[in-house]
Amino acid sequence: MVDSNMVLTGQTFAYTFYVLAIMLLMGWFAYNVTKSEGSKEIKPSLFYSLVGF
Repeated sequence: MVDSNMVLTGQTFAYTFYVLAIMLLMGWFAYNVTKSEGSKEIKPSLFYSLVGF
């Protein structure tokens, strides 16, 4: 049987990986928006709308 401690441990791991994935995505966007030669595929408005949302 599954007890509440096991459920909380699973949620901790799931949300930790979720937050790390979101942070990596945001870092990738920020890098592509701010690099010196500019990005042809990512517009700054896409980044700012994601942050605003």
